[in-house]
Amino acid sequence: MRIVPKIIREHVSLTAFLWSQRASLLSDDPPDMEAVKAVSLRLEANIDALRIAGAAGWEIALALFEEYPEAGEMFVLGLLAIWDGQEEKTDQIVELAHKYPEAGAGLAGALTWLQPAETAPVVRTWLGAGDSLKRFFAVSALVEHKADVGPRLTELLSDEDVGTAAVACKLAAATKRGDCLPILRDLCRHKDGPLAFEASRACCELGDDAGTSALQQAAIAEGPYALTALRALVEYQPKDKTRLWLGTLNQSDETRHIAVRGAGMMGDASVLPWLVGCMSNPALAVAAAAAFLELHGPLDEIDDHFYPDAATAGADLGPEYAELEGRIPRAETFAALLNDMDAQKVG
Repeated sequence: MRIVPKIIREHVSLTAFLWSQRASLLSDDPPDMEAVKAVSLRLEANIDALRIAGAAGWEIALALFEEYPEAGEMFVLGLLAIWDGQEEKTDQIVELAHKYPEAGAGLAGALTWLQPAETAPVVRTWLGAGDSLKRFFAVSALVEHKADVGPRLTELLSDEDVGTAAVACKLAAATKRGDCLPILRDLCRHKDGPLAFEASRACCELGDDAGTSALQQAAIAEGPYALTALRALVEYQPKDKTRLWLGTLNQSDETRHIAVRGAGMMGDASVLPWLVGCMSNPALAVAAAAAFLELHGPLDEIDDHFYPDAATAGADLGPEYAELEGRIPRAETFAALLNDMDAQKVG
């Protein structure tokens, strides 16, 4: 088979771009899964082309990464190195991940995109490696595939590397390891930062309330863990307990927007009219729109339902809106959508 370097480079570049686009879409809360599906189909086609090209793509992908050391390009290198199976290449991409930490998400993405049968040799080797980054990537792959590592999990939960221990907490939750709750409770009490947070979330997912207070504080603090904490509380706490907590948040101006966002996670579409009403309040508008989308699902012509930027919203609705972050809804278009939905039910 004749290999054309120019065509391979095009597939490498497209794969990197499409994976990055897909990752960005998935980072939205809530994500537009129809858009994710469309991008995933294009991504799969380009990955198939790289698989056919085989080893011929490695040097091209490496040169592209040197030019653009980003996560998408690392994703491609990860695929090629894992397919190739040579330790020299897998070690090389880990070294690049050390040098360019933000690109490391691409290597994690490659390990979770491929099937466990393809990644098993690398994961087994890296799980016991002296390099903490290898252990971190190995456990991350196990989380995605919900692979139980048996007694070894207790060792990973106590790993000297905080990142590895934190992702081991995710693995405990993903594999329903209730036997690890004593360790997780201890981590909630005696650690801080990402490790304590992941231990708290794992406790919540396993039906234990040891981390509930920490998750509630994280949701209210609105830092990097806010939405993740809120979603864990909504999904894994008893519903009556969650409703009571959200009701308490709704009574305060400082926390009402969190209650509004949480309402979208509860799955009760009867609150859609209330959410549309909240969109006329600048303090609640962004949260209400996100909650509406989560309950309703993707919208046709979605950009028609939002202002292009905060400045435009401010000029139309008032200066309070010009200071907002996030997508600002056009309340009238959501109200019209709701009327159409009601008319279809009647019809």
